[in-house]
Amino acid sequence: MLDFGFYNMDCMDGMKEFPDKYFELAIVDPPYGIGDKFKGGSSGKMNFNEIVDKAWDSAPCSEYFDELFRISNNQIIWGGNYFDLQPTRCFITWDKGIPGFRIITYCLSPYGI
Repeated sequence: MLDFGFYNMDCMDGMKEFPDKYFELAIVDPPYGIGDKFKGGSSGKMNFNEIVDKAWDSAPCSEYFDELFRISNNQIIWGGNYFDLQPTRCFITWDKGIPGFRIITYCLSPYGI
């Protein structure tokens, strides 16, 4: 039987507990840190004041991605297009079909798959 659990802890502490390449696939959705990109305004219909200057909107440090790549063989990083990461072979794009939606298309960046 598969053994699993839930941990209420900072992921940076948790990832240090796992050996190299422990997971076959990691699927993550880190904060994008995009608030600064919209402080000058937008011509779109979205109200970007809802996402600007939010405490949770801080992009993860490079150590986060180093640990993520260390503990997993393959990665899908939601919003991977917002980060300076290694080249990927493809992007998986989600077209939400919302007219006037002007934020960059949501992407998943598969690494190694």
